[in-house]
Amino acid sequence: MPNGPKLSVNDLCRDGGFYDKNSNPLFSCFVAEELDSSSGLPQWIVGYASCFNTYSAWVGKVLFLEDLYVKPSYRKQGVEKLIFIEVAKYAIDSNCF
Repeated sequence: MPNGPKLSVNDLCRDGGFYDKNSNPLFSCFVAEELDSSSGLPQWIVGYASCFNTYSAWVGKVLFLEDLYVKPSYRKQGVEKLIFIEVAKYAIDSNCF
């Protein structure tokens, strides 16, 4: 997208509460990584989902899934489903509908 996101890494770190566990983050992010076969350490990000809490007059607290993205070469391999399942678990654990 030529007119894509204008956020900086600093914006994401500040608003997502990545470093301060006592903060009230504005969003949550779930990341899928490919692991290095020899070391088992993360090699690179292959997909992500971002979501945030909001409120519905009909059901109360809800989790809104804003973005779900997987690199094209990793699509149709189940990565999307794994990320979505983690988001759903988070919603359940957070008492969201």
